[in-house]
Amino acid sequence: MSRDFDGVDDVISVGAPTILNNVNTTTWCAWIFPDTLGEGSLGRVFNKADASLIGKALFVRATAQLHFFCTRATTNCDARTTNNAIILGAWNFVAATYSEAAGGAIFVGAPGASVVESTLGTDTVGSGASSDDSGQAMLMGNVAAGTRTFDGRIANAKWFNSILTINQLSTLMRGGHCGVQPIGDWRLFGDASPEPDWSGNNNPGTVTGALAANGPPTSSPFKGRKGWRGAFTAAGGAATWGQLLGMRNNRLVLAGVLFILLKIF
Repeated sequence: MSRDFDGVDDVISVGAPTILNNVNTTTWCAWIFPDTLGEGSLGRVFNKADASLIGKALFVRATAQLHFFCTRATTNCDARTTNNAIILGAWNFVAATYSEAAGGAIFVGAPGASVVESTLGTDTVGSGASSDDSGQAMLMGNVAAGTRTFDGRIANAKWFNSILTINQLSTLMRGGHCGVQPIGDWRLFGDASPEPDWSGNNNPGTVTGALAANGPPTSSPFKGRKGWRGAFTAAGGAATWGQLLGMRNNRLVLAGVLFILLKIF
């Protein structure tokens, strides 16, 4: 499942809990399905910045680029991919890492492909302390002013307070556990608002608009890799949650029959 943002005024707000403030060694990742480049052609995926854009953000922009920035005391960090790093009208796995020493890096993956580090057309590490973002809400799908709405679907959004490797990101893309606990884990099942935080830190996201929608593909459950709820993919396409429950019930019936046979013989 996922949340579908309307490109006009939808947003998910997590607020500004202490654990998400001033995280200056970080990885953001999510599945996105951008219908367009979003409001103002700057649709936000993640945003931890104020109305003057002081803070951090990851967003799509022309021409199908991904852009990460973090404002800093002397020179801002600015990492922008070259054109056509993502595909509109399709699922893309996207990630950004940041540290004050290394600056920003951006990674992209797609169904059936590996995660790769994107070539950057702009790559400014920046200097000076990262801006204080403790007063700014963590948002998905928009900015604080409500003027940069994402247009399309976002799913399985995660935030880590470490720099993940390509292998770890590839594991996350396939729906696995990368071995590092996120500080924020919003799977965006679309069941309710607020959306739960599965990291264990209990920082749910309050949903405004952003209706529930179909989710991204992950590996087949028959191949030993599990995705998140509603997003399993078998050879014939995405299996629904109901279908998965049906498969589980079939296994329970088979187990019961075997138990009875063992008792008889």
